Amino acid sequence: MNTPKTSKGPKLDPKERDVHIIKVTSEGALGRMMADHAPQEQILQEAAKHVGRPKKTDVVVFDHKPWHMVNGRLRPHPKVHLEDKETILKISFKQQERACWWSEQEFRITRIEPSHHSPTVSGAPDYPFATGQPPLPGQRELDPDGQEIFVVRCPPIAAGAVGQTYKINFFMGEDIDPDMEGTP
Repeated sequence: MNTPKTSKGPKLDPKERDVHIIKVTSEGALGRMMADHAPQEQILQEAAKHVGRPKKTDVVVFDHKPWHMVNGRLRPHPKVHLEDKETILKISFKQQERACWWSEQEFRITRIEPSHHSPTVSGAPDYPFATGQPPLPGQRELDPDGQEIFVVRCPPIAAGAVGQTYKINFFMGEDIDPDMEGTP
C-alpha cells in the first residue's frame, strides 16, 4: 500500500473547519484483491485499514471515487450523505466559520457550485464564499511535525449561502466531488 505518512494536519484558526482528503492507492495486497475481482465489500474493508481514524466529514479518495468513513466502513458518495448528514461539512455564517481542505497529496479545488442534493435554497448564490473563485490550488504548508501538506483555506460563506448544499470538485490526479452545506 502506497499511502503516505498521515499528517496531523495544518494549524487551524478556531473558526476553521477542516476536511482531510486522504488518497488510498491500489498497490500491494489491495491491488491484488482488485485484480482478482474480490467482492467489493472485501476490497473496501482492506482499503479502510489504510486511512487511520478520519472524521465523518473527511474524504477518502479510493478507486477514482470519494468515500466517507462511517462506523469503520467506507461508504459511497453521494449516498452516504442521505444516510448520515454528519458526513457533510457544515460551515456557520453567524459564527463566520471558514472551510479548510488539506491533504498530504497535492490537489486543487476546481469548482464549487450548488449541489442537486437537498437542502437547496431558491436564490442562493452559485458560489458560497464571500470572496475568491476557483481554481484554488492547495498551498504548501508544514504541519506541526514539519511534514509537507497542501492546504486550501476559504473565507467565510456569504449570507445567501445559508441552507444551501454545495458540491466541491477537486483535482488530485483525477476529478473528485464531495459536498458542503452553509448553516446559520
